[in-house]
Amino acid sequence: SKTTSLTNINPPPAVATDSIQPREPQIQVESKTISGVASVLSRVPARISWQTLLISAYSIGLVYMLLRFITGLILVRRIVKTALPVNDASLLNTIKQIASRAEIKTPLISESSLVQIPFAFGTNRIILPSHWTNWNEDLLVSVLAHESAHLRRRDSWINLIGLANRAFYWFHPGAFLVFRNLSQAAEEVCDRVAVEWTGQSQKTYARNLLKVIEPLQNVHRFQLVGGIAMARTSKISRRI
Repeated sequence: SKTTSLTNINPPPAVATDSIQPREPQIQVESKTISGVASVLSRVPARISWQTLLISAYSIGLVYMLLRFITGLILVRRIVKTALPVNDASLLNTIKQIASRAEIKTPLISESSLVQIPFAFGTNRIILPSHWTNWNEDLLVSVLAHESAHLRRRDSWINLIGLANRAFYWFHPGAFLVFRNLSQAAEEVCDRVAVEWTGQSQKTYARNLLKVIEPLQNVHRFQLVGGIAMARTSKISRRI
């Protein structure tokens, strides 16, 4: 009887295997993401070469120095452009005599409130500070003779070349040393020439030089780019 009851039990219904859809594996999506990241990382260098670092450092320094150089030129050009011509008869007569002695074309004399010390610009421009009217005759003669010597030597152009060289070779201490020594030598030569042209004693000229440099501490360095100032060097003791 037990055997008969077991045979009467209906078997479980068969499950259709076609109705069960397999689930998409998530690993395919993750695999695509990983492969994309790996592709990006493969284009990034494992390390930056020392050549790249050197070129980057040089470029940053060059851009900085050129910006200073160009900014200085713009400021000097502004000073020269806005300077007012000097029509004082006595001063014009003095500069004509000095120019004749120097065998150069008579410079154009202008004044500007933007500068505190005189400087030569280009081949025939001398810019005086607006307070030049307070100078005595000896001091004025010393200044005009000194700046005329710079014009004769074309020191403005040499100054520009030196500044450009310093900008491109900013990483080399020699570029700064050469520029400083050339500037110092130019000042000393013009001092000697000015004393010779004016007939002043060295003591008188030195006293005039000290009077000129009194306001030098307020002068912005960019005002001297492209121009040769009578007292732009800090080593005044060597000149007097």
